[in-house]
Amino acid sequence: MAASLLSSFPVILHNVPDLIDVHLMSKLLESLGAKVNFTHNKDYKANHTLKVDCGNINNHVMSHETASKLRASLLMLGPILSRFGKITTVFPGGCNIGKRPVDMHIKALEEMGAKIEVEGCNIIATVKGKLQGKEVTLEKISVGATENIIMAATLAEGVTIINNAATEPEVLDLIEFLKKMGANIEISDTRITITGVEELNGCVHKIIPDRIEAGTYALTAIITGGKLELEGISLSDIRCIVNELKAIGANVELYNEGL
Repeated sequence: MAASLLSSFPVILHNVPDLIDVHLMSKLLESLGAKVNFTHNKDYKANHTLKVDCGNINNHVMSHETASKLRASLLMLGPILSRFGKITTVFPGGCNIGKRPVDMHIKALEEMGAKIEVEGCNIIATVKGKLQGKEVTLEKISVGATENIIMAATLAEGVTIINNAATEPEVLDLIEFLKKMGANIEISDTRITITGVEELNGCVHKIIPDRIEAGTYALTAIITGGKLELEGISLSDIRCIVNELKAIGANVELYNEGL
């Protein structure tokens, strides 16, 4: 959802879960001027559709009340800064003292030319002109930091290289989404290279199923001694879970998009 901020054209997301966080993110996007339409699929509880149009963003200050409740609000930092050159947000979860989980995000964006100030709970970020492509090495693998840098780099000037990048299925799915929008991104092991473009288009994308949720349900079946059928999952994303289930003696049968 945060990546939709990178384009002035509508994006349509399928397989969207009906979660509190999704609605909080929708509320944040709308507060910035985006149009968000969530369509429920009555036949399938998880496969909902979300249309986001960020063509008329007119506000770059995020709601303190909403953003502080949503960890994912931090992922709006890179896209808004890259496209509009300024953003004011807050620390997810409120004020933080000492070393903060957001420090890698801030450091990387500063290396790309952003000026970032922290005033109390607020994060105020600006950049003159465009963000500049840089080689960034993450001190530890972080899905959130990797995603934020990738999104920021798509509209940056030049080439950005992320070393020690996270390559979890969710990161790869974000990259696939951005490439559909016209982003130039290449992956080699834990090294991700992004060449900035002038603008991104809209697109239609189906979000991958939640592998953690699938694994949790599978473990529930084992604990209760029951039988469970899971549909609409990506087998490649839960292969390690399946292997562990088999290792402890579970009977797992695989088919096209389920087990």
